[in-house]
Parts: sequence; C-alpha cells; structure tokens
Amino acid sequence: MKESYDSTKIIDELDADLKEFGDEAVWAIYGKDENQQFIVDYVPVKLDDPDVELDVVIKHKYYVSQLQKNEKLEQMMASDLLQKLVRQDEGQ
Repeated sequence: MKESYDSTKIIDELDADLKEFGDEAVWAIYGKDENQQFIVDYVPVKLDDPDVELDVVIKHKYYVSQLQKNEKLEQMMASDLLQKLVRQDEGQ
C-alpha cells in the first residue's frame, strides 16, 4: 500500500500557476522519504523565459546540482503533474 504525502501546498501553488500561465511543461522534482519517492516540488522547463523569476531558476539549478542517487527530475505537463500530486496526497 502506498503512503500519502502531504502535497497541499504544492497543489495550491501549481493550481495558481496553471491559472496564471496555462498548461506548460514543468520539471517534477522527486525526493525520497523512507522507501518511497514523492514529488516535492516543480519548476518550469522554460527557464530562459523572461517571465520566470530568478529564484525559480536558482532553485532548479540547486536541485539539479543536489540530486541524490534515489532522486530524479521528470518532465511533464503541469496538468499531468497536478493529477499525480492529487493522487500522491490521497496515497493512491
């Protein structure tokens, strides 16, 4: 049985970004919690877009440089990420 992972904050942030920017490509950032991987954050794929804030670019570069053996990035559309986060929050 899968464990749930509280994703409320990231779901709210992503929902707001979907309303503001539309369904764009994002990098889902996975982290490991005990024996399972969970989506812990995301950043837009188009980091060179002038609308992307500098702190988002810095955060992405930090995550890439700090990826551990059992962590990963996965590219997907924001709407797909939202569905995954809802399922993750419910433990499905």
